[in-house]
Parts: sequence; structure tokens; C-alpha cells
Amino acid sequence: MRMARALLFSATAGLATVALGQSGAVGPNVTRTYDIRDLTVRPALIYVSTSYTTLLEFEDIVLRVASASSDLLTAQIKDNYVYLRALAPSGATDLLVTVADGRVAMFRVQVDKNATGPRRYLIRFPTMPAETATPSSPPPVLRVEDGQGSSRVPAPTPQEPKGTGEPTPGKVVEGLPPYVQVRAVPLWDGGILTLNLTVRNAGPNSLVADQAAVRVYGLDDKGNRAVLPIRVSGGGRVAPGGTATVAVVAEGAPDMVEVVWRITEIGKADVWTYRMTLRRSE
Repeated sequence: MRMARALLFSATAGLATVALGQSGAVGPNVTRTYDIRDLTVRPALIYVSTSYTTLLEFEDIVLRVASASSDLLTAQIKDNYVYLRALAPSGATDLLVTVADGRVAMFRVQVDKNATGPRRYLIRFPTMPAETATPSSPPPVLRVEDGQGSSRVPAPTPQEPKGTGEPTPGKVVEGLPPYVQVRAVPLWDGGILTLNLTVRNAGPNSLVADQAAVRVYGLDDKGNRAVLPIRVSGGGRVAPGGTATVAVVAEGAPDMVEVVWRITEIGKADVWTYRMTLRRSE
């Protein structure tokens, strides 16, 4: 009996192709939406076929995919999209998709021999309510989410988060602690957004202000998000009491964008998430 071999490949070149796994079923022709938070703990069922393409559309850059099988389908990665197509008329396998923020989305893949058209699966990254800033706005008010989902304005005196507001070590956490401050200074020039992000560390541990951890999303009036290609420079390790600035250039930026920056605290191994909605001023 032939053993299935695991697949793992990277999309650093922008486009990668792989063959994946095997078994049969049918499913309706659909466009469906999933929440990334659900997919990290429970796999979702998706359908593929030999005649039509299945599209997985994420709200972050896809780094790699993996599967336990190697003879069921092909997968192509480009930016935040994964294109799937079956190589066999029946079969089933798994699919793991790793995105740039480190989360892994899990899927069960089933071949639909009765498919009548392409399928599209939207994987959403729900956002925190964000303050709106313009180039002339003061630094944003920082809010920290507690364990019950409500937000509070941190006290001005630097202190460690307490009680239910303290994150589990090693976890990606929405919001910033009181001792980490980020100031965003945007400037629009036509369709080009230049953005300076400055982080100040008033805590006891060093931070990693990684330029590769910055994401910029274009927003429309319906709240839909699309990943924007960016050029980033600066950042680095931030000692207690220090600051670091990351410069971001996003071409083709709409009038409203969302900025997401994940900042790692070294001593606790926590990853804090800064989110801000920026709107072009008139």
C-alpha cells in the first residue's frame, strides 16, 4: 500500500504549484464565507472538481499549503489567493493553509463529480472596532480588549495588563498593552499612501517591531477588505524605553485603509496586534 506523502511549499516567488490527495461526493455550486478563527480549530468542508476551479480567497498573504496526499488536486498560490483543481474524478483529502500572520486554516477537500461551475470560498479576518485618523489627527486612542470582549482605555501610568485582560503567553492578541504605544502618520499623494508607524516601548521587555509583520488592506464603503501590495523599511528590536519607526508605501491605496501590525514582546513571547483605520482627509 502506497503511503501518502505530506506536501509543503512556499509562495515566496509569488506563484507556486503543487499536486495533492483522493475519495468521492457531490456538493452545490456555491460562494461561501468562513471565519479564520473557526478554521484554526475546526476544518471546513470545501469542494473541488476536474472541470472547474475552486478559489480560496484570504484577507492576508498566503505563505504555503500542505496536504497528507499527493494525487488528488493541484494548488496554485498567488498573493492572498489559492486556486484548486481536482486531478481525479473522486476522492477526499485535507488541506492546511498558512497565512502571513502565522495562523493555519484547516480544510477537508472533497471532489464533486457533478459540479456545474467554479466555487469561491471567502476567508474573513474579523476586525476590531478601530479609531479613524487623518494626517492632521492626534495619535490614536489606544484601547485594550478584555476577556469579555469589551474595550477600555488604558491608564496613562505604564503597567502590565491584569486580570482577564492579560493574554496567554505565546498567543496572538488583539489590541496593545498600556506600555506599548503606536503612532500612525499617513500621507496620501494621489493613489499612493506613505505611512510612518512609530512604536514606543514603555514596558520591561524588548519588542520586535518587524517590518514583515505589517499589512495594509484597502476598504470600500461596504466594509470589504483587499490586501494591498506594500513596500516596507525600518523597524527592528526595540529596547525598554526605546522607539522604532517603520515606513510603509502602498500604491493604489483607496481613500480608506486598515493597517495591521503584529508586534512581539520578547520576554513573554506574546504577539500584540495594532489595528487602525485611516481615511484620506479632504
